[in-house]
Amino acid sequence: MVVPIKLNDWSTVFLKIKHMNENNYNISGNTTETLLESIIDKKRLMNPNNIDNIMRILKKGLNAPNVSALLEMILSANKFEPLAINDHVKIKPPNYHAGREFEWDVLIDKGLGTEDGYVFGVIKGDGSWSTDFDPYYNTMDILVWYYDLENAQIKTQEIKIDTFSIIKIEKDDIPYEVNKNKKVPELINIEL
Repeated sequence: MVVPIKLNDWSTVFLKIKHMNENNYNISGNTTETLLESIIDKKRLMNPNNIDNIMRILKKGLNAPNVSALLEMILSANKFEPLAINDHVKIKPPNYHAGREFEWDVLIDKGLGTEDGYVFGVIKGDGSWSTDFDPYYNTMDILVWYYDLENAQIKTQEIKIDTFSIIKIEKDDIPYEVNKNKKVPELINIEL
């Protein structure tokens, strides 16, 4: 997946590519510009000489997170569905949370985690400092639910997650203690 690591002038923006095996690669802004230019079908332009102006508009009008989102959607085989505040989601939690913030067997038993390594949460906002929500921002702030075994209750943890690794779900898809009470607790019903 593609995430920006510099947010200054677009020509010097470097994009970090996160490969499935978690290796990171950097692509220069010039290469990114070439990639975007190659996507535009010049044959379909009424005047192919407009390509330079089109690229100027793209460079001036898009910030680095938007360029990342654009490249992600262009290069991904999956359809991207924009997220919104209060959407229920499932995500892969940071590796260092297991054993420290939660135990997988407990989360799975309680219906707050899945066998394939996902936990449930809700979108709290995008990962920017802006007060406006940007569904295309490269990270999202997620309020995830873990289980505090010592106090026998759900606890929350706010984490930042790459937008394109988030899976939107319905609230009813969260199987919290389905064997006990067949309902989602009030904590999961929160509206932010």
